[in-house]
Amino acid sequence: MRSVLRTRIKKTVQIVVWLALFAFFLLAAVLYQRGVYDIRNVSRVREQASSEEPGPVTEPATEPESSPGSEDSSASSSPDPATEPPTEEVPQTPPVPAVTAWSFTSSLPNPSDLSGSYRKLDSGIYSSETCVLARLKLTGLQNTFSLSEYEVRAIQVTEYEHGCIYSEEITETADRPVVLLRAGYIIRENKDGSFSLLSPDGNLLRDRYDESELMLTTLRDENGNLLFCSTKYVEEEVPVPVLAKDEYTGRMMPTGEYSGTTTETVPVHTYYTLGDDFKMHPSDYEDDKAASMDPGVVFDSPLDYGKTTCDLERYFTGRYWGYKSISSGQIVVYPKYTKAYNFHDGYALAYDGNLMYVLNEKGEEIYSVGCVWPEVFWTKFELTVPDTNGLESLGTYYFSHGWTRVRVRENLDTYKLYYYIKDKDYTTLMDRNGNFFNLPAGYSLVGYSDGVLLLQQEESGLYGYMNYKGQWIAQPIYTYAHPFISGTAVLGTENACGMIDTSGTFIIPAQFDYVSDLSGGNVAVYDATTGWQVFQILTK
Repeated sequence: MRSVLRTRIKKTVQIVVWLALFAFFLLAAVLYQRGVYDIRNVSRVREQASSEEPGPVTEPATEPESSPGSEDSSASSSPDPATEPPTEEVPQTPPVPAVTAWSFTSSLPNPSDLSGSYRKLDSGIYSSETCVLARLKLTGLQNTFSLSEYEVRAIQVTEYEHGCIYSEEITETADRPVVLLRAGYIIRENKDGSFSLLSPDGNLLRDRYDESELMLTTLRDENGNLLFCSTKYVEEEVPVPVLAKDEYTGRMMPTGEYSGTTTETVPVHTYYTLGDDFKMHPSDYEDDKAASMDPGVVFDSPLDYGKTTCDLERYFTGRYWGYKSISSGQIVVYPKYTKAYNFHDGYALAYDGNLMYVLNEKGEEIYSVGCVWPEVFWTKFELTVPDTNGLESLGTYYFSHGWTRVRVRENLDTYKLYYYIKDKDYTTLMDRNGNFFNLPAGYSLVGYSDGVLLLQQEESGLYGYMNYKGQWIAQPIYTYAHPFISGTAVLGTENACGMIDTSGTFIIPAQFDYVSDLSGGNVAVYDATTGWQVFQILTK
């Protein structure tokens, strides 16, 4: 009798255990779909043959697809960030350099006082070993930050209930700085409301410069010459795009097809270059060449931005992109991509409308990704391009230190247990094999360039910088911060701002009211005690 009783108790316990396990996994599945946790972000250590510390990667939704004959990715070097995001205590206030704005400015040499061969840092990366900071001797600068207002480009981000975001360009009114830089050229506002145009070295080019008649752009022709643009408006027949509802945002978006034409007032641009005689000369650059020269992200960029770093360069047929050899002119990849970008850091990115590809320097597709549908959950996963192409999208389209910035959109659907949809729309870093950088929890990626991530703390909104190895170089204590340009970045608080290099060392101390981004090797700064100054970063 006791034996039968023990047998029944044993069976009952087994049933209870199995029911508990079933309930646990059922609850885990429900919580996963509700977004309470995400197993995709669990850090896993990758085995490496080298003795270096492995980096944090999150596996992609699919395994990399290699083309026949592609190189063995395990044989080449891979990104090596630290295994975990740093856990050091974040200071509450930024470190304040001992030097004042006045003493710092007065201690800088003039470029003509420097011995040796130097050029402006309009390409390459800042290095404390080869670069020096000098101050131009300029006159006629008003001792006030602004005399007027102007319209500036801004980004408006709309976040929908289901998690998708949509970014679009808008214009806002802001105080116009008395000194504006474009590609290193200096536009100075005078006390009477007029403007003057100065060369990057501070020489007066035009005493009366009217931007409405001749706009200094950041565009360049095929020879690298900076372009000025005049605009007139004419009536023209333009195609009417066919619109369709976007599945993510619900907005009506162009499909790439057209239903007919209509008459509109459109701008017609004529471009000029500034000659050595300080006169404007017509350029053969036309708007229809813009597509073939588009570097992906358009901003006041260094001369080398978007240039290929190997023998292969992209070429455009007017419809599709391919790659050819610079030295021989031979076609290596025949035109088949709707978007393609030059090689940097050994790899290039290309798109065909359905997939994104990573190419090696032989022109081979070593990885591609688009949409995948796992068996258990109906999960749509894709990498797509940003909505806008300004400085806010820097880090997209090119590799740097083994990583490139990608936009990820996920749509999780399941009909197994209940109907549920959850969208995710975010940017992160991806290596050439489709592995994701393990971003620190609670932070969003705002920019990536020169091997440095610009991160924003989601709860506080504060900014900081982390290098590609996972190490903080500037703690998240700043109220605003810009991406790196040529190894320099502007950051600050409500009280003061400065400029750092990729090690986090201040090039310009955080003692100024305003510091511009690096532009053609020049930086404009303003402080109430010292007024306007223009610094030059020179490199050997």
